[in-house]
Amino acid sequence: MRSRTSAETGAGSATKIAARIEMSATVSAETTMKTETDMKTDAAEETPAMHLAVAMDRYAHTQPLFDGTIRMPGLALERVEVPLGQVFKRFWQDAPWPVVEMSLGKFVALLSRQTLDCIALPIFPYRVFRHGAWYVLHDNPLTPTQLRGKRVGLSDWPLTAAIYARALLTQQYGVALEDIHWVEAGLEAPSRITAEPTAVDGMDITRVADRSLVDLLRTGDLDAIIAPHLSAVSSEGLRHLLPDHARDARRDWRATGVFPIMHVMLLRGDVERDRPGTAAQLMAGFHAAKVHCMAEFDAAGATPYPLPLLDAHLADLRAIMGHDVWPYGVEPNRVTLDAFLNFAHAQGVTPYRMSIEEVFPLACEPAPPAGNSTAN
Repeated sequence: MRSRTSAETGAGSATKIAARIEMSATVSAETTMKTETDMKTDAAEETPAMHLAVAMDRYAHTQPLFDGTIRMPGLALERVEVPLGQVFKRFWQDAPWPVVEMSLGKFVALLSRQTLDCIALPIFPYRVFRHGAWYVLHDNPLTPTQLRGKRVGLSDWPLTAAIYARALLTQQYGVALEDIHWVEAGLEAPSRITAEPTAVDGMDITRVADRSLVDLLRTGDLDAIIAPHLSAVSSEGLRHLLPDHARDARRDWRATGVFPIMHVMLLRGDVERDRPGTAAQLMAGFHAAKVHCMAEFDAAGATPYPLPLLDAHLADLRAIMGHDVWPYGVEPNRVTLDAFLNFAHAQGVTPYRMSIEEVFPLACEPAPPAGNSTAN
């Protein structure tokens, strides 16, 4: 039996809600987005804004929503400084924040097993190719095809980075996940988790509570680890399993069209019920913030970061990926989302193959770019 989000089980039919959101999201930016100057002009006419705390990391493409560059009538967003690891855990306990950045792997693992009172927005603040997530000791000549029968560590089986990294191993190198001895442990520090390891049919998974993955790798108790990121200290003496992982990522993008999505934005269901249209307004706002960010890259003679040849790098990326190198919405990401849901089911993260419509039942495309979605 498939699980449902509260958006499907709340008052009214999902079809009517989806239609309302789609209509709201396609309203022109003149009526949904306002710059700071616009807001000062008609501030006296506005009703008090609803304040929403947003628990998410800091990104250049979302910052305009929080610094006053992009404002939404009736909504005021405040980014909350909370480590994402805590957000991923606490949101499912007491949901203290109405809007959160969430691990896509953790979300689908839970959604496929229970009803969740939240709405997934096809806004993807964090995405990264995971060819560089595999690490081995610097002097270990191990190659991907030699991982059969080896011991590989990861922090959590539903970890989104691990889902993509494991898919890479099976699809590109033909290594069956059942042929590997998997170990769950804390990445750079012991997890102290004494619960049973993740249970997945056909997989050999054990848990180590009192040692870290990096420690186990250095002492030879693991042959390789999957890590979303490592500190400079932890990565010392290690190497990427794929030495030229950036080249491999470009190759696989051309072959598959998959640009891995790590995180998704969630809106608490009660917020949408109390203020219908909030989901669509957030979609439009996040899109406008991204458009503003990319406009800074495109501005003649301007560079928002102290990185040489950044304009040339962006031109190279667009030659490979198209003009919008970081698309939001379901349709521009359907290939990636379909691939991810296939990976999640094949690896036992979800008990059945979920559909995109289950994950994003109220999905709507963001409003198109418009001239007044950037600051004066």
